[in-house]
This record gives sequence, C-alpha cells and structure tokens, in this order.
Amino acid sequence: MNRAKDSLIRNLIDVLVKTLLQREHPDFIGKEILITYTLQAVQRIHPIIYQERMSEKLPYIVEGLKNNQMACIFRLLSADTRCWNWLKEENRIRIKELLGYIKTKVPFDNKSNFLLKRKDNELLKNIIDYKIFDVLNIVDIQLLLMEVFDKMDSFSKEKIIAQHPNPIFAEEAIKIYSEASSYNHSEILGNTVLIPIGSYFSSVQVKKLLDAIMNNNQIYNASGTPKVIKHFLDVTIVHLESSQKSWKALANFFTEEGHFDEDGRSWEMYDLWGYSSLKKTFQKYNII
Repeated sequence: MNRAKDSLIRNLIDVLVKTLLQREHPDFIGKEILITYTLQAVQRIHPIIYQERMSEKLPYIVEGLKNNQMACIFRLLSADTRCWNWLKEENRIRIKELLGYIKTKVPFDNKSNFLLKRKDNELLKNIIDYKIFDVLNIVDIQLLLMEVFDKMDSFSKEKIIAQHPNPIFAEEAIKIYSEASSYNHSEILGNTVLIPIGSYFSSVQVKKLLDAIMNNNQIYNASGTPKVIKHFLDVTIVHLESSQKSWKALANFFTEEGHFDEDGRSWEMYDLWGYSSLKKTFQKYNII
C-alpha cells in the first residue's frame, strides 16, 4: 500500500466506504470490522489522500443511501468521527431522524416489554452491532443518543455500558451496580459494567461506589466481590489519595464484618473468596 499510486488509493477508499455503507455485496456482510480496519490503515498510511477523498465523496455516497442502509453510517463514524464534519447538513438530519425513530422503538422498562430480557432481542442487538453508542463523542448527536439510552431498561443499559464504556455512563453504572439484586448479579455487574468503566470515574464517583458496596449486602457478601474491588482499585488508583478516607471506611467495614479476621471461623471461606489477597492489597497501599 505504501507504493500504490494515488489513483488506486482513491479508488480503494471509494470501494471500502461503499461496501461498508451500502452492504450490497453478500460476500462482505459480516466483515464490517475488517473493512473498517482497512480504512483506518489507509488513513494512517495516506492521511492527505484519505482526508481529501473522504471529504469529497462521502457526502454523496451517504446521500444515495436507502433508509435501511443509514444505520451503517455509525460504523464509519465510530472509526473516524471526523466523517461527521464532512457530511452535508441534509445527511446529518437523516441520521438524527434515524436516532429519533430508534428512540420511539425503545421501551421505557422491562415491564413494558419483557422481550428485552431475551438474548435474541433484535433492537438491542442491532444497536450494539452497528456501534451506535460508539459515537457519543460527536456533540451534535450526543443528546439524542442519551435520550435513547435513558429509555432503555436496566438490562439493556448494562449491555450498552459493557460494550461501549464511556465517562458519560459513569453515574448510571454506579446506580446499576448499587442496585444489584443477588450475589451472582453483583459479580456479573462488577466484571462487565464496573471494571470496564472504572478508569473513567472521578474521585467523587469512586467514593460513591464504595459507599454503595457497604449499603448492599448482595454486593459485600458476594464471593466474587473481593476480586471486583481489587480490580476496581487498580483501575482507579489515580484517585487513591483523594479517596483514601472512603477506602479506609470500606476496609474497616470488612474488618467489622469479620472478612479480614484470619483467626475467625469463616476465614478459610473468606480466604478462598479472595479476601486475603484484598487485605494484602489494602496493606500495600496503607489503607489498613
């Protein structure tokens, strides 16, 4: 690709973008990630040609898309958010209208549509597959995306946060985790929601999360919680100094619960769960 003629690179960009957005070639359906990676490679190797060609051709390619092809634009935007700036205003309006349509199809909660609990729910699957929430950094559509997110039930929100961790989801992640309704659920949420997004937390959010742990026995009594907390400390270590008081409070809480009592009758069980490792980690950072 380094030695390819400029005309060949331009043609390659055209073909890749059309293939990604139009999805008219059966052989390439399901290979969208590979196409996206190829486009990104072209961008890195030939940045000037890429920018000139994309800014020139993309608006017209998008203009010719059918309604059932429009969702494919999110895959391209997730790979390069600059594409939003190269679109015509009428292109952007169509994308916003699509998000508005999606919002009308998202139920408010799982009581109004139990199908959201099903693994094969097409709406949720498509929202994830088309990487719709990968473009949250595009300010012009951020509000619309959050309106879609806010209408989702907790099950769907868990899936979106797990697939697309973003600082904008931090407060919702804390809420979802703090409301865990079983030991197993808290462990799942800890690993799929909390840990992936933890690096985006502020020190205030770290403190809020630690308080939530102490206020839900389905979390602090879960066997997987020590490992979750240890990983959470790792990903939020930059806030340790400012959140030290809250970490000490959590350590004292576990001590009072007997989880750190090496002479206690339940220590063998707690050791198996990972409390000994957590205790050593707390000692390492002078939390206890």
